[in-house]
Amino acid sequence: MASLIAQPEYPGLPLNLEDEFRLIEIQPGKPEDPICCSIFTARARDSPKYEALSYTWGHPDDKQSIQCRAAAGDRAGQLLVTKNCASALTRLRLEDSPRTVWIDSICIDQNEVTERNHQLGLMAKIYTQAEQVVIHLGEASEDSDSAIDWLRQIDDPDFSHEPFNRYDRENGIILPEIHMLESLFSRPWFNRIWVLQEAVLSKSAVVYCGQKTISWDAIKHFKQFNVYVNWVENLPYIITRRQITPNDAVAVEFQVLTELLRARHCEATDPRDKIYALLPLLSNEGINPDIIPDYGLSPTRVYTAVATYLLNKIGLELLSAVKGRSQLAGLPSWVPDWSIRIKNPPLGLGRRQRYWSRYRDFRAGGEFVIPDQTRAQDTLPFTVKEVAHDGIFSAHIKTKAFRLGKISGIGDPCPDNADIPPFRQWKTLVSTLFSGEEEHEAQNESTGVLAEKADEIRAKIGPGASKRPKSTVTMVCGNDRSVGQKGDLFAYTVATGNVVYSSVIEKAVQTFVEDDGSEASQIPVRKWMKGLPPSYKRQVERILEACRGRRFLIIDAGYMGLAPLEAENGDFVFVIPGVSVPFVMRGENGGFRLVGECYVQNVMDGEAIEGLDASQMEEIIIH
Repeated sequence: MASLIAQPEYPGLPLNLEDEFRLIEIQPGKPEDPICCSIFTARARDSPKYEALSYTWGHPDDKQSIQCRAAAGDRAGQLLVTKNCASALTRLRLEDSPRTVWIDSICIDQNEVTERNHQLGLMAKIYTQAEQVVIHLGEASEDSDSAIDWLRQIDDPDFSHEPFNRYDRENGIILPEIHMLESLFSRPWFNRIWVLQEAVLSKSAVVYCGQKTISWDAIKHFKQFNVYVNWVENLPYIITRRQITPNDAVAVEFQVLTELLRARHCEATDPRDKIYALLPLLSNEGINPDIIPDYGLSPTRVYTAVATYLLNKIGLELLSAVKGRSQLAGLPSWVPDWSIRIKNPPLGLGRRQRYWSRYRDFRAGGEFVIPDQTRAQDTLPFTVKEVAHDGIFSAHIKTKAFRLGKISGIGDPCPDNADIPPFRQWKTLVSTLFSGEEEHEAQNESTGVLAEKADEIRAKIGPGASKRPKSTVTMVCGNDRSVGQKGDLFAYTVATGNVVYSSVIEKAVQTFVEDDGSEASQIPVRKWMKGLPPSYKRQVERILEACRGRRFLIIDAGYMGLAPLEAENGDFVFVIPGVSVPFVMRGENGGFRLVGECYVQNVMDGEAIEGLDASQMEEIIIH
């Protein structure tokens, strides 16, 4: 139930100096005593002694009152803090001496936008200067104590104490209850955007969970241990994150985008934090983007400004970062909404995080050319125009593109967490591409008949292409075999051409077709995967990675592929020169709304636009 108590006047003294911030002193007391603290100002240049708290705020309406005075001699007033904050204060409080800490929700007046902007600029310094960062995961749960004990034993084994009896002497490892570790790592703290800087910037950090404590280093060490034993399939990003090293040969914008993509699944209460929380972290690593925090701007304005900034070096390749249907009012469709949590990486931008390289996985739009900012704006391959009318903000992109065709068939969605893609239903769509007679010809007749089919597809696409597109039934998959059967082609399509072993692709797809997820099929897919050799298992995982968060599409020009979940029949598919993947777009307001990137078989190496020039493409506006 929401709290109806009004927030008392903020008790902290004003911050007047550039490097000034506040600290609180938690007064000693027993666990049952009311929380009482004093708040005072300090300067970073004076290197004050304090600890910094890292925790999750919790529900903003679930609050309780604590006593707080502005200076040691002042009468204590009341301050409302979240339940999680009160729990952390109680856990940090000592019985016999005061404890000085920095807590963002108390030390920053959250109602003052100017102050929030200013303090964000000091955030990196506050965490790096702290003697210790205390990570508070919350109260103990049924198995959290055991999980902490296991992690401590893994980091520094001591077989004279529990849980030595679960030591696997044959393999030389400790065997934990895996669900204990998974439960611990699923706590909200591990997936919050702000914790990235709070843990990474610390000189030393300790984790509190209930009455148990463990060093942050011990948890980070578990990452290396888990590589070999694979107890926890997906560790939180805060544990697995790799440091970004400044590279003079790589534009700052690319490194900023790298961090945005990697941290995209992290949670934030305020959408703007998905940008602002990363700035101190990047600054600490020597990367200083031209982005100034301003909580006075709406999330729509912040995200649009960041997208425009990134376009300067990344160009329209940035459009691959657009995922999901945004709920932000007025956000242009071409602007990535970083508040949407995405698990799967984009098809574009390079799966190897090297999207600034010419050597990428896909080249549907031909060679990737980084925009040259020394050229006149009107010679760039695209323009961005911002419009503000009657207080309403909007922005659109104008560019040249090749219309590949219209979506004439769309498959059931494959959710992000799906273990079994809807291949059975998808394959029924493939059968609509050809009649029985055409399918027979596609499988058995000569290349002359296939070429005739390709001419038919070319006619559907229209004039402009100097090189005939390959027919969807003559595509060469892998390095050494031609696929003439639609079943094989379907298998390579749903793997987005990501081939390790062709025989495994076909077997995996057939297994998924037989198991549609219903009780009647009961194909033990996960058990089957566990029995595969590692490289074979990786092939199956690539198929699942390609399909999750997407759906199957058929284009009226004779192509098949994978589309974003939001795609619909009647949407159009475009290829933009220089951009690695095609895009699904929907006609709207005299232009188009970007739905998202897609994979289309037989156009991912530039086949559709090879030989075209700008005069053979249409100019489109993306709202």
